[in-house]
Amino acid sequence: MGSQKRILKQLNEVNWDFAGYNPNGRGTGIHNIHWYPAPFPPGVAGTLIDILGVDSQSFLDPFCGSSVAPFEAWFSGKKVFAIDNNHFAIEIAKAKAQFITTGDEETAKALTNDYETFRDSQIRSFSKMIPENICKRSGIHLGAVRWFTQPVLAEIAVVKQWILSRHKLTKEWRSALSVTLSSLLHGRFSIARNYHYTYIVDNSRVKNEALATVDVQRLFVTKLYDNMIQGQLARERLLRMGNGHRTPVPEFIWGRAQSLLDIIPDGVDFVLTSPPYFGMNDYVRSQYLTWLIFQWSEYEADVANESGSRRSRNSRTALGSYFSDMYESFFSIHRILKKGGYLALILGSSTTKLAREIDPLVEMEKQLNEIGFERIWDGRRRIRFRKINNTPFRDEVIWIYQR
Repeated sequence: MGSQKRILKQLNEVNWDFAGYNPNGRGTGIHNIHWYPAPFPPGVAGTLIDILGVDSQSFLDPFCGSSVAPFEAWFSGKKVFAIDNNHFAIEIAKAKAQFITTGDEETAKALTNDYETFRDSQIRSFSKMIPENICKRSGIHLGAVRWFTQPVLAEIAVVKQWILSRHKLTKEWRSALSVTLSSLLHGRFSIARNYHYTYIVDNSRVKNEALATVDVQRLFVTKLYDNMIQGQLARERLLRMGNGHRTPVPEFIWGRAQSLLDIIPDGVDFVLTSPPYFGMNDYVRSQYLTWLIFQWSEYEADVANESGSRRSRNSRTALGSYFSDMYESFFSIHRILKKGGYLALILGSSTTKLAREIDPLVEMEKQLNEIGFERIWDGRRRIRFRKINNTPFRDEVIWIYQR
């Protein structure tokens, strides 16, 4: 599948640091519609796809998160499968796809006009309620009282009620609108907006609560328009690459990487993924504020199924379960990856006490060799933005295997 000599030469010529990438900046395009823990630069995924995927037709990311790599594969014209065991990560990916396929300023204007009319009819009654009654009336978890001031919570409740209304347009855009609201909850709306999201994950008190007035209406409308514009720009890119009409939208699937054989029976010829790094992130609980507002039923199951979570970074049992999950995942990937296909892995290791005693990278390298993968190249990239300060690492490895 392609000249290996050419591939190795190209891999060696790339500066994999992508030092200009800022996950919190405006230059991330469609991936800026909603934040997500530990995203890697789209350039890393796109470059690996350009080099390794020349002859591939189908693509899989079994730990897709918010689907940075799957979108790059879609733009390159491949049939894409994106899988994650975090329900809300899949919702973010689906929202991106909807903004790309059907988003435009005219739709944004129609939605905005309907929202503002609805808000004018509802905000006065919500504004008179105490926070607990706002939650009861709008189906918001009472835990939200801890994180939002009364005026902000009233506005959020109105937005939620509008999203769930029976209006034809809001019904069509319900998921994307929910993701749009979600993207603002921590960074703009909560009392902890000047703190890392792990304060919310850990239910920590913040030293300086952000209690100043927040213009929820303006911020929500502005974000909605911005998401529509980012969708239009991404659609233009898709069309420029000649893939807009002949390449199907990626399949975003809520599931586990350990069960790929039940999800993708026909196999794929290229896999690019970045599995969770032990002890680094609580991906599911990072969206805790969103769950307080929308309370989707899969949340508790997702928390229980998460591999290598930060909250369990000091547990030997959790480390053992993490290694077991990784082995089953790599085994599943090997079974569905077609002969000659490439597996590209982006991996890192934290500096938790357990990770220093038993390096996850060493263990996963043994697993991949035992399963039967053949590594043809390895590289390293410097990370400019650390993931979480209390469990830092500054490098990632890139391993390329061939089946």
